[in-house]
Amino acid sequence: MRKQKILIVDDIDANLISLEKVLLDLQATIIRAKSGNEALIAILNHDFAMAIVDVQMPEMDGYELVELIRSEGRTKDLPVIFLSAVYSDEYHVFKGYESGAVDFVTKPYNPYYLLSKVKVFLDIDKQKFTLLETIELEKSRNYLESIFRSINDSLIVLDLDGNITKVNETACRVLEFSENELKGMSISNFFDQDFLSAWMENLGVSGNHTLPKTEARMKKKSGKSFPVLASGSLFRNIEGELMGSVMVLIDISDRIAHEEAVLAAKERAEESSRLKSNFLSNMSHELRTPLMGIVGYADLLRDEKLTDAQTELVESIYTSSKRLSHTLNSILDFSKIDGNTSG
Repeated sequence: MRKQKILIVDDIDANLISLEKVLLDLQATIIRAKSGNEALIAILNHDFAMAIVDVQMPEMDGYELVELIRSEGRTKDLPVIFLSAVYSDEYHVFKGYESGAVDFVTKPYNPYYLLSKVKVFLDIDKQKFTLLETIELEKSRNYLESIFRSINDSLIVLDLDGNITKVNETACRVLEFSENELKGMSISNFFDQDFLSAWMENLGVSGNHTLPKTEARMKKKSGKSFPVLASGSLFRNIEGELMGSVMVLIDISDRIAHEEAVLAAKERAEESSRLKSNFLSNMSHELRTPLMGIVGYADLLRDEKLTDAQTELVESIYTSSKRLSHTLNSILDFSKIDGNTSG
């Protein structure tokens, strides 16, 4: 909790001690300064709720000090009460207000009167600080809300019982429910009970900070089932008390469909390769049987007494058939290799 600070400025130690005693009952930190320069240094190092400044000081009087304080943006609204034992006429009082003071108290002063004035300004400072905190908190809340709602993945905030307390627009669109419809519903309505039990055990009971990504299936309002990648983390309030968990869901329908399409294409390619190999193998076997007969008869004819022209023809038949036999063997070997690779 923020503790308020009061700056007191006087060149006389006894006056500072006396003033500090008056302010002793306040729940505030009192910072002393014996000159205008010390006061300016203190203002640079502290955030003050208010200041009490003596008017008559050497080198830099209270009027000059307050004018300098007012010239700085951070301290231009700092409440300042002037104290003066010498100047109490209307001119100096007006000059004090003109320099930026909020009050002008003459010495000797009534301690209770001064204390009541100080309390008023401390209350104002407290209210101002509370208002600023509220404004900043609201800005932060609006900022986080904007981020929460703009995230493309589904975000679901759950309490400790697994009931939905908050969702973003993506979750509403994916689950086909409005935000008001989803609030208060158990997340088990969208998953099987085993998933919810494991989720709550990992996050709530075991105390894990995050839950690893897990594939599961969810149901839309229409009853259609679809695959998701679920992950999440614990959710605590500002005091650190465990309030529930935040679930992040990614619709992986497209990814699953792509993986299935790739697998189907792979299977079709493998089947095509297998059929091709079988065709080549069968074709090679069907061609080899008659070819072996041609090679055999050509070889027999080479041993017969033939004319030169006949011998030339037989050699051509024999050479061509051997070449064709070699080609068929190569095709058969390729079909075996291709079949093994595809398998």
